[in-house]
Amino acid sequence: MQRGVETPWNGWGYAPDVALIQLDPNLNAIDLSSTEPFQVARGSVETDADGSRQATILFPQGTTAEMVMPDGTRQALTNLTVRATEYTVGEMGRERMPGELPPTSEYTYAAELSVDEALAAGAISVEFSQPVWFYVDNFVGFPSGERVLTGYYDRQLGRWIAIPDGAVIDIVGEQDGLAELDVDGDGAADDAGDLQALLGITEAERERLAALYEPGDSVWRVGPDHFTPIDCNWFSRNPDARPPPADKPKLRGGGNGPGGFPPGEDPCEEGGSIIECQTRVLREGVSLLGIRVVQLPLRAGA
Repeated sequence: MQRGVETPWNGWGYAPDVALIQLDPNLNAIDLSSTEPFQVARGSVETDADGSRQATILFPQGTTAEMVMPDGTRQALTNLTVRATEYTVGEMGRERMPGELPPTSEYTYAAELSVDEALAAGAISVEFSQPVWFYVDNFVGFPSGERVLTGYYDRQLGRWIAIPDGAVIDIVGEQDGLAELDVDGDGAADDAGDLQALLGITEAERERLAALYEPGDSVWRVGPDHFTPIDCNWFSRNPDARPPPADKPKLRGGGNGPGGFPPGEDPCEEGGSIIECQTRVLREGVSLLGIRVVQLPLRAGA
């Protein structure tokens, strides 16, 4: 994990408490040469005060994978041992995070998606030829149709990077071995064509979902195209926040000069100071002894 520490000049910086975790014990063998429409990898069921959830990854048929090495070279992978390790479990979930969240992000859910073969080789990530579908139970209870804001942690840059949003999906039924899904929040099963057009959900994926989940379940669905730490969260919502006033700010004075100021008065400065009110700049004049000012003529075009 990585943490930044502010160290003032000639001062002290205090590192926050952290907690390292072990990889999830669930091992999932994935053969990318398989002819199955989808192969499944699942993490352990995790439970805390927020509820229970389990990470699930669906690998579409025809997906290829490459390890990205620290020097930028790539090595193909066909057989993968996949794990999904959740960071955000229990009272020390924040201390277990791989990196500090941006200030506008809520602490919600993060997991390490990893391949044992890539870890053993020292690779920095595993990239896929197409998105693999990451599911996790909607243990927070967000409504169907809401976007799942998602990012991944880049350890080389030391920051989170956004990827396309996911979606909250309700499984409202099952028919002919296919899960019926509500992706717009109206409580009704959406048309197969709409599911394909909006989220790229095929009948083969719905068949897999019917085997993995029950009607009444709710899940988040995200499509990462590589394995690194992944974070699903929402924007920070301050319950005490208030909207700005509807009225436009009024300029002082009622003169007929610029901006309602008296003629000849600079609207960017207040009397008695050299604080430029519009640019919010404080200027200070300092006398320097022994300095000679030379005025040079301007050249054409300068």
